[in-house]
Amino acid sequence: MYDKASAASLSSLAASLDAAANDAGDSDVASAIRDLADDARALSDAASRFQAALDRNDTSQAESYKNAFSSAQQEWEDDAETFKSVCS
Repeated sequence: MYDKASAASLSSLAASLDAAANDAGDSDVASAIRDLADDARALSDAASRFQAALDRNDTSQAESYKNAFSSAQQEWEDDAETFKSVCS
């Protein structure tokens, strides 16, 4: 869940979402997609930092980044609901 491969996949997802936002014809849809891209970047960053903290055996920092990941995950879920609403 919090490994380097996950971080890379989330980063790739963010780039794809950015491209989709640029292609979106509707500004509300584009904005909702950009919010999801930002969330994916936050998830990627938290996952990378979590793994780095684990690699350093820094449990305090790892816990902090785990919490950051959880917050970003909640933001993703909220923005996904907004995206669904905009597209309905």
